[in-house]
Amino acid sequence: MKIVYSDLKTLIPGLNVPIRKLANDLTLIGHFAEGIEKVKSESILSLEVRQNRGDCLGYWGIARDLAVFYQLPLAETKEKFTSLNNYKLPIKVKANQETKRIMAIKLTGLQNKPSPIKLKRFLELNGINSINTVVDLTNFVMLWYGIPSHTFDTQESTDQLVWEINNNKYKQITTLDGTNLKLKKDNLIITNNQKVLSLGMIGGQNCAIGLKTKELILEMAIYDRVQIRRDSRELKIITEAGLRLEKELDTELIPQAFNHLINLILKSCGGEIASQTFDYYPYQPVLPEIKFDLQKPGQFAGIKIPVDFARNTLNRLGCQLKSNGQSVNLVKVIPPSLRKDLNLEEDLIEEVIRFWGYNKIPVNQPISKKQLTDVTPDSFYLNMQLKEKLVLLGYDEIRSWPLIKKSHFYPNKTINLKRVKKIYTENNINSHYPLLRQSIVSSLINQQEQLEKFKVKKMELFEIGKVFYQHENEYLEHHSLGILSFDRDKLGQDLKQLFKELKMNPPRETSSVGMSDFPVRIEPIKNVYLAEINLKNLLERMATKPEKKLINHQNSPRSTRELTKQIITLDANLTFDSQQKETRLMEHYLEKIGSGKVWQIQIVDVFPVKQGFKYTLRVSYYNLTQKQARTIHLKTFNL
Repeated sequence: MKIVYSDLKTLIPGLNVPIRKLANDLTLIGHFAEGIEKVKSESILSLEVRQNRGDCLGYWGIARDLAVFYQLPLAETKEKFTSLNNYKLPIKVKANQETKRIMAIKLTGLQNKPSPIKLKRFLELNGINSINTVVDLTNFVMLWYGIPSHTFDTQESTDQLVWEINNNKYKQITTLDGTNLKLKKDNLIITNNQKVLSLGMIGGQNCAIGLKTKELILEMAIYDRVQIRRDSRELKIITEAGLRLEKELDTELIPQAFNHLINLILKSCGGEIASQTFDYYPYQPVLPEIKFDLQKPGQFAGIKIPVDFARNTLNRLGCQLKSNGQSVNLVKVIPPSLRKDLNLEEDLIEEVIRFWGYNKIPVNQPISKKQLTDVTPDSFYLNMQLKEKLVLLGYDEIRSWPLIKKSHFYPNKTINLKRVKKIYTENNINSHYPLLRQSIVSSLINQQEQLEKFKVKKMELFEIGKVFYQHENEYLEHHSLGILSFDRDKLGQDLKQLFKELKMNPPRETSSVGMSDFPVRIEPIKNVYLAEINLKNLLERMATKPEKKLINHQNSPRSTRELTKQIITLDANLTFDSQQKETRLMEHYLEKIGSGKVWQIQIVDVFPVKQGFKYTLRVSYYNLTQKQARTIHLKTFNL
């Protein structure tokens, strides 16, 4: 996001800070300044808004934070108007669940024209092309407040606007930039009951505003951000409006931005208001009430932060502070509707500390001499011990996503459910992996299939990770251990050894799931045998809790490496005058080649010859082409 410094000052009239210091201060309070550039005598900041701060995708939100940080007043806003027209717009909202708020009004008698130089300059500096005055003003207000809006030329659209979810009735739309999009079922669309006029994140050519537009309907809306993000991904379209509507925007800010836009259009293009204001607002936000101790920010930061500073900071942020009747320092805080990210006591602590300044926290002093108790959960130590023991038993660890494909779904058969319901993710980062795994088995089988594609010899694998399941209407998760082997007997013996070293008293009631000794089930799937253990249940059944110590185990060198190419295996015959220590010999050549290229190195044969002893080393190279592997191999072994 770009911020033009001179325009920012109009919101904070008392702001007089060097641009470089401003950039550093913005980074300090969480808005990362990526750079400063000079364009036409203007200083422009590039910001990366990493938090879920939809309010900071506009000048208004950034200005509010800076006003708090510098303790300066914001410019007053007087954007109000009164409509005396009795005409009610015939707008219908059928997408009730997907629409949070819509405000709309009709304007007539407009004289649209090319934009004035000042408006063109602002848009150009912010990376947006000028179209005409009406369109440019909608973009200006979007950049100013972070809330997009649409305009409809009523000669093309009529007044009959309908917000609805597509049910396959409408097949396509031509967007303002001329792109033809094939609509999907369940896309959020705006129609006039005959044709699609707009999507949530981009307008259509069917009712585009031009220089001949005399009459229009102006609307500003906020939708369910999951709906917008899903539409954007399905239709493969990214817009400035969509990027903002995917955030949690403030429905209470719409009237201010909407009134500002109306006044700008009437001032620049003339005309008059030709309808009452349409305001669809079914569910007003319920603001949280957070119990807060004003001393907590200092306690968490390990430095003294005055209680008065904490109180003043929250007040300046727009929070309401109420006494809870117990202590002066204990209050109930109601955040402003603009700050959708403030929901917990920890959020308020972070706000106070960031405005106090992270740079004021010393880095060369201990916070406290008091020895803290070990708060690491028993499950962490159990996981570490299990990893060590399984590596010593010859298993390789894998680490995988908890997201899986539909074809990789294997429900955890140790869960006694008549029906295992698949858990789909909303707003997932990869549409090919829509499910949360309900068993580690899914990940192990997928990994084994990948290894087979790369012609890796049989490997025994394990993974410790989270699995997810649904109990009634609640979604739950726990850690699970999955083990894969090609030998059922070995897997059974390894499980016995594992439980023996954990000093377990195995429950007897688990015989119905395959083994009389353990709360696990060994399942044959796709020519391998798999066992899975619910570690939450295991921890509860352990007679003695895991010893609380960190284990410095040497994991398999392959366990954290990802294959992207086929394994290339090559042999080298080497002759030595005397017998060599095999471990030292392999370590020598591993170091010479570089461990980042070797999947496995082993001695497959040793036999005496006249000159001494002949060794056959087999090296498996990974993520290299055949030519690259052979070149390295020949050079290493002087072949």
